Amino acid sequence: MDSDSSSTDTEEFEAQRRIDQRITFRPRPQSNGGGSGRIQISSRPSSIDSRATASSLLRQQQQQQPVLFDGTHTPRNIAAISFLLGLGGGIGVAAAWLSSTPQMGLFLLAVALFHFADYLATSIYQVHKLDLQAYLFMNKQHCYEGYHAIAWLEFAIEYYHFPSLKRIGLLNYMGFGLVVIGLLCRVLAIMSPRYQNASKSAQRPLDTNGIYRMIRHPYFFGLYWWAIGVQITLLNPVGLAIFVFMLHDTLSQRIKLEDQNLQRLYHDIWNNYKAATPTWLPFIP
Repeated sequence: MDSDSSSTDTEEFEAQRRIDQRITFRPRPQSNGGGSGRIQISSRPSSIDSRATASSLLRQQQQQQPVLFDGTHTPRNIAAISFLLGLGGGIGVAAAWLSSTPQMGLFLLAVALFHFADYLATSIYQVHKLDLQAYLFMNKQHCYEGYHAIAWLEFAIEYYHFPSLKRIGLLNYMGFGLVVIGLLCRVLAIMSPRYQNASKSAQRPLDTNGIYRMIRHPYFFGLYWWAIGVQITLLNPVGLAIFVFMLHDTLSQRIKLEDQNLQRLYHDIWNNYKAATPTWLPFIP
């Protein structure tokens, strides 16, 4: 009985050893001296080693995968930002429709439309310029998020202490009307040949058609009145004053610089166009 059990254990051990090592035989290459071929025993990695190698390769692949919101123009970043903008806009619509104070819902909708409209228009009419900058989230020059945080905070404080001042009315909807007008002007500016050829060095005929027939700088016009419309929608007097000051300081410099560049290109043609076409921005001729 003991001898049979010992024999069985030995056979199981040998079978397991063959499975783990997976012994193969291959001939050793003959040397230049013409020696006879010998049999060399080599073993493949065990199942444990294979699993370790697979885990190492998986970790390397995971490290090489792009990270969300790393600033690169990858499909996953585009999808993530578009999803968040759509989610924010949807929440804004629901809040504006269901809440007794729809101002914050309109605010969310205005911000979502602002960022998505620029990217969508650029992707259709200026594919060669398309990157994540078209979402307008990557510019940290003017503390954009800080201004919106001030708008949120002001609305919350005034709504808590002076709720009667935040009742929805005609003025709120007039403000949102300015938001829509500003967005349309920005999209029409991106669609125009002048905006599309702005970065090209070769001189082209000055485009004065379409939106440029009425507004000299419709892209800046849209930004200004969109921002003012947002603050009027919220009925934020402090935020309105801050945005007016900030936008005037920024846009007056940008418009002055662009006017100078275009004047050097088109000379009297630009001077005549500038004299006949206003910016429609307060205190910016």
